[in-house]
Amino acid sequence: MEKVISHIINFIGEKEKALFPELLEYLADYYPLKEIVKVLNRLVKDKIISNENSHLILTEKGKEFYSKIKSPFKINFCENCLGKRILINEDFQEILEKFKELVKERPQPIVDYIQGYMNEEDVIRRIIFMHSYNDLKDKNIIIIGDDDLLSIALALTKLPKRIVVLDIDKRLVNFLKDIAKKYNFNIEIFEYNISEPFPKKLLKKFDVFSCEPLETYSGLKLFIGRGINALKKKGVGYFGLTIQEASYPKWQYIQKFINKSNGVITDIIKGFSSYPVNSYETFNCEEILLKKLKIALKPSQKEVAWYKSTLVRFEILGEPKNLIKPEKRYKLIFKDKEEDITIP
Repeated sequence: MEKVISHIINFIGEKEKALFPELLEYLADYYPLKEIVKVLNRLVKDKIISNENSHLILTEKGKEFYSKIKSPFKINFCENCLGKRILINEDFQEILEKFKELVKERPQPIVDYIQGYMNEEDVIRRIIFMHSYNDLKDKNIIIIGDDDLLSIALALTKLPKRIVVLDIDKRLVNFLKDIAKKYNFNIEIFEYNISEPFPKKLLKKFDVFSCEPLETYSGLKLFIGRGINALKKKGVGYFGLTIQEASYPKWQYIQKFINKSNGVITDIIKGFSSYPVNSYETFNCEEILLKKLKIALKPSQKEVAWYKSTLVRFEILGEPKNLIKPEKRYKLIFKDKEEDITIP
């Protein structure tokens, strides 16, 4: 808790006043949301932070605290790549513009499946990063859950040999089928629930899989486990994982899972993918968090992409070991009541 306190006080102290979503964006790669809320409430109770025109500020007691812990050294992150290592160059700019146009009519995210759509620029950064590893050209790629419509971005490159999408949401399945037919994309789309047995015709057929797993233990196990079911020898996996609603014990769990599957993690890039937090029609994620605070703040009018995901890449060393039996049904829990605190 002491590290969170220092981070929060340093951030507010340097800015003098801060919007709540700006603070969340700053802390996105470091702490779970439930821990941030807990610490903020403690700082309010201890009269270290206060509210001024819906901004967080330090009280006199807070300023005294800040003067003791502030560092003479400031940290600057790259303003061009935003710490993601990937720039969208001219070669991919045209793909980005086409992608933005094609996804305009996508179905709205629904809470039933804990959906959330990645910013379009970050989808393109994902395929650029995949291409840097030669994981696109002439590859067979399977996407397990395609809320982000990564399959369309891949098809626009014309690099993969085969693109297959498995998704539980009929709306997305139908949308992708319409797009694939209209633009003659080589995307095969199947309605599929990962708790069900894995399709035999797709076993060990793919060079690469990609997913954005549910961040429950069962969700992590099944999304990544089904991806490994699909991989050929020396296959590659890509997935996103937050710290905001997936605490480090879950990171350790999935790290061990990959190791036991004969895999090795090659890359972890924090904050690689960001998500619009107010994309749901029925509720506002920021408002849900504000209700948990013991300080009166209004929702910010400023668009801040404070919900972020870490990109993880791993490779299978030789043959994959299936820890999830392809022929077996498993129970899937969609929501972690302890950690998924932005979902009503």
